[in-house]
Amino acid sequence: LTRRRTRSQSRNTTRVVVPTFDCLELISHDERAQTYKSSWQGCEVVVKKCDIWNERPVMEELRHEAMIYQVLRSLQGLCIPRLRIAGIADGMEMLLVTDFVGNSICQESLEGSDQEKIRAALSAIHDLGVVHGDILPQNIVVQRDGSNTRFYFVDFGSSWIATDHTDFQQDTIALERLLQHMAA
Repeated sequence: LTRRRTRSQSRNTTRVVVPTFDCLELISHDERAQTYKSSWQGCEVVVKKCDIWNERPVMEELRHEAMIYQVLRSLQGLCIPRLRIAGIADGMEMLLVTDFVGNSICQESLEGSDQEKIRAALSAIHDLGVVHGDILPQNIVVQRDGSNTRFYFVDFGSSWIATDHTDFQQDTIALERLLQHMAA
């Protein structure tokens, strides 16, 4: 977020200014955060936001998701989107902004090689000790570029840090069921 000081502000106070997003296109609005596709600084991004005063549980979830992105920072751009910014802006909204990397696999028919790439992405997340916790088609996105296809996991609001290897079983079972259902 952009930080700007005004003369009337004390030396120890910074004002966080909401970034300007072009053409916010609503992707989803549910009991959790509002999610938009937009462009910012010349890139397509996904913007999740909520009102910090009226949606405190959602704010905490976005804060948690930002923390998980930090744990997974070595995977950003590889099998999870790159986190651009996260924080409270103008004292009113919690924002979490990531690169837009593709559309969900909801309407996809997945070949065997696609399934292996998705398994490898989840395995990389597990290798860093994170359980995704919400394995659904809308939380896996695909980026197709000619013969190069990449899959990314998104929405880490329900994730947690594993305490032992059995924590990963829920993710693995859910993914296998999903892949079986979506097989070509």
